[in-house]
Amino acid sequence: MIGKLLVRRLTRRSFLAGLGAAAALPILAACQPQVVEKPVEKVVTQIVEKIVEKPVEKVVTQIVEKEKIVEKIVEKVVTAVPPKVKEPTQLRFSTWWGEFWKEYAPTVEQLTNTKMIYELTPWGEYHDKLKLQIAGGTEPDVIMWSSHLSGTFLPMGAFTPMEDYFKVANLDPKKWYVDPLVPGGYKGKLYGIDTFVTHPFGVVVNKELSDKLGLTKDLPVFGTPKFDEWKYGDLLTFAKNATQKKANGDVEVWGVSGTSGYNYGTADLLYSNGARKFDTEGWGFDETKCLLDSPEVIEVYDQLLDLYRQKLAPMPAEVKAVPGGLFLAGKVVALITVIGISSNPPATTKFEYVQFHLPWWKQRAMHVGQDFHSVSAKSKVRDAGLAYAFTQTTADEVAVKFALAIGIPQPYDSRRKLDMIPASAWQAKQAAQTATSRWEAASAVPEKAKNVRLFPTHDGAKAPEFLVRTMNTALESALLGKETTAAAIKDAVKKINDEIASKK
Repeated sequence: MIGKLLVRRLTRRSFLAGLGAAAALPILAACQPQVVEKPVEKVVTQIVEKIVEKPVEKVVTQIVEKEKIVEKIVEKVVTAVPPKVKEPTQLRFSTWWGEFWKEYAPTVEQLTNTKMIYELTPWGEYHDKLKLQIAGGTEPDVIMWSSHLSGTFLPMGAFTPMEDYFKVANLDPKKWYVDPLVPGGYKGKLYGIDTFVTHPFGVVVNKELSDKLGLTKDLPVFGTPKFDEWKYGDLLTFAKNATQKKANGDVEVWGVSGTSGYNYGTADLLYSNGARKFDTEGWGFDETKCLLDSPEVIEVYDQLLDLYRQKLAPMPAEVKAVPGGLFLAGKVVALITVIGISSNPPATTKFEYVQFHLPWWKQRAMHVGQDFHSVSAKSKVRDAGLAYAFTQTTADEVAVKFALAIGIPQPYDSRRKLDMIPASAWQAKQAAQTATSRWEAASAVPEKAKNVRLFPTHDGAKAPEFLVRTMNTALESALLGKETTAAAIKDAVKKINDEIASKK
């Protein structure tokens, strides 16, 4: 198993080949069988052969004393004393994932002989707190952070380089769903590894409602010829056919919900239409101008907001008015959200559902990078932190538990990890097969991964959080009819560019 192999190589290779050899030698010595010396003196006049039932070493010295040969026999008896067990290394670990993380983390702790001290912070406060901790030198040993803020955290120099650990643990970088340096690298060094394969947004459909409406057969779900073949027009047609209205025009059941904001999910739609975020595209964090006011961006958002204008999707206020949301209440047929089974509303549904990728415009597109694990450069237990981070993302013992919990596989050897999910857990398996389908190294349908346009999840280094807030404010204004989509976005981008210019 990869997990056991990883730990074995950690304890023997990493610590004895440069990552803590000095600390490991006393531990190895303590684990050796205890030796007890029991001297036995015997005077003889001839050679004596002594037979001992226990394993012994016989050391014979001869001394001439008054013409007698004195033979001194020393027995080294191996006793059955159990080896001492090293106490687990304690690691401070920060995340916003809440109690969910504890459901499978004990397996990683056991494999790496670590004990995690959890520091849980709500999402809305998490990254601001982390930035303050890093500035004050009080950050945890192992840190989770969102990849959309790569431009904020990677240039800070706060994390331990990780690339040497691939050699220590004998991990093949080619078995990752994407070159780890692409999402988690900075200036040729690796500082963060994906917690799981990049998590796409998709469409989750209430199968009971779509069955009644006769719409299920046309859904592009995994395993069908139509898988991942939806364009925007297909989504629009589905929403029109799924929306149920009364005679007076009031809506009883909405066709689709959850499409109005700016996030990495809708960014997949933008890039599928040929859009770009910045003038210097890529992972260099050197943007000088935001390009989200391009015709390609405006076209996508204008058509998405048109779902609300035609009353095919509920307004945000209508969604919030129903406890648990309209989808859970059976008042929405399709929900645009993250593909999976844990972090989504479908986790608590009482009806069967199916899910698939978002539609695309000109070509399939996928963002790169998803909730990194990093190790603090100031940690006093960096080796243990690296072992924890890499074991979590590679060990077979963790793979199925993680996939069953969230519906997404690990980033390492993902194609094989998909096959490990039992067929009985069909919803988790379908979610994982769908989510990985646009990654050639991980996809169960490689033909769907050809010519996929990849782009960074992050929103630049100059003003990423300002960009997200400003774009969402503009889209809300357009949604409420205060201004056109084009005018709202162009005004937002002007503010974003002013903010970027101020950071030069």
